[in-house]
Amino acid sequence: MRLPRWLLVLIAIASCAAAFAAKTLWDAGEFRRLEPRLPGPCRQVAGVPSSEDITVDRETGIALVSAADRRGGTPGAIFEFDLSDPAAQPVRLAQDFPADFHPHGISLFRDDQGHKTLLVVNHRRDGHFVEVYDYFERALRHRRSIGSPLMHSPNDLAATGPDSFYVTNDHRAESGFGRALEEYLQLARSYLLYFDGREFQIAAAGLAYPNGVQLSADGRMVYVGASVGRTISIYRRNPADNQLRLEQVIDAGTGVDNIELDEQGHLWIGAHPRLLTFVQYMADPAEIAPSEVLEVMLFPQRGFQITRVLVDDGSLLSASSVAAVWKGHLLVGSVADRRFLVCRLGGGS
Repeated sequence: MRLPRWLLVLIAIASCAAAFAAKTLWDAGEFRRLEPRLPGPCRQVAGVPSSEDITVDRETGIALVSAADRRGGTPGAIFEFDLSDPAAQPVRLAQDFPADFHPHGISLFRDDQGHKTLLVVNHRRDGHFVEVYDYFERALRHRRSIGSPLMHSPNDLAATGPDSFYVTNDHRAESGFGRALEEYLQLARSYLLYFDGREFQIAAAGLAYPNGVQLSADGRMVYVGASVGRTISIYRRNPADNQLRLEQVIDAGTGVDNIELDEQGHLWIGAHPRLLTFVQYMADPAEIAPSEVLEVMLFPQRGFQITRVLVDDGSLLSASSVAAVWKGHLLVGSVADRRFLVCRLGGGS
């Protein structure tokens, strides 16, 4: 019996849709088996509305935590956390910025005289800005706000000076529908921006949900994590004109979020191993999402080694977004959990 043409077309469409759905689930890591792993003893630290980004002042051992209420929408804050104190609790920094403060990525810059500047991505009601603060002990003094139509979806940033930085635009589209298409079709359409203190320019393009960005200690390399692309792109930077040349793309096999460096220059990454589960977690506070921390060691001639330092199903901490290391301490932040983790690397006390 010969099937009618319309039925053959319908079967073909259904087959393509099923294949696309299976590929989407596979690429999002939904079929991946997760083996639980901890680097050592970990404790949960409460007292923050979230901990989407964390960076450590290596001079003092003070971690700075970007904390926004991502579900409730109430104003957020920057917290200090003293890693030298075993019983430390988060301390909210005083600041002179108005109440419309919803922080995302942060970056700390220290000049040759020891003056510290904290740059913060802020999603305000009137747009998206980078807030520039002079950073003192237990206080932030606001210096300027920087915005641009090019920077319509900023996520993370890496300071190159007290008023200059690279910043990721995690979507190219501005509408919700367009952003959903970029994510589910895995379109590498977005870009990395550079601000030189006066104007913005596109520094690198062709990225699928660029998320975390970090500079090497000598300022000659730029590392960009792509969540949907599940990659780490490594660029060589010319400090004279800040132009970037792509050197290497590493398949991380997970949804890369923020990137931090340790004392040896290794990359530490908070990641989302199951991206669609992460989407469900963000939509429903009752859900949990797995967490993963990677350590990436880079070698000459483009060699690298990836170690999965922490893997958790979300029971200990959901949706890990950052991993920051200082003298054997590992801090793991979350996109929306009201706590973060402090772990002791190697199981030491």
